[in-house]
Amino acid sequence: MKSIISTTLLCLYFFPFFTMGAEFTGLDNPIDSKSFDEVIAGVVGFLVPFGAAVLVIFILYGGFQMMTSGGDPKKHEAGRKTLLWAAIGFAILFLAGTTSTLLDALKEFFE
Repeated sequence: MKSIISTTLLCLYFFPFFTMGAEFTGLDNPIDSKSFDEVIAGVVGFLVPFGAAVLVIFILYGGFQMMTSGGDPKKHEAGRKTLLWAAIGFAILFLAGTTSTLLDALKEFFE
């Protein structure tokens, strides 16, 4: 049974390559970037807004944990830790965006 499943998966995986034959001329670049710097800028440009949205969610969640702790020190501490890790995530997010911009400016300065 295991060999039948693995053989079927392999056939499904390689089937498109068999049907392309001589017509396959190559792959198009889906990123539309010509250099590594452009790729990094694109990745950072995508991750920073996404990370900012996640950061807001975790800040709200940490505050909700603290407000609904009902005087329980363990629940209050869990909310405080959530807010602490959200602040650390904000620092990393800020440094990622700043470092990318700084390295790009330094590269242009020294060219």
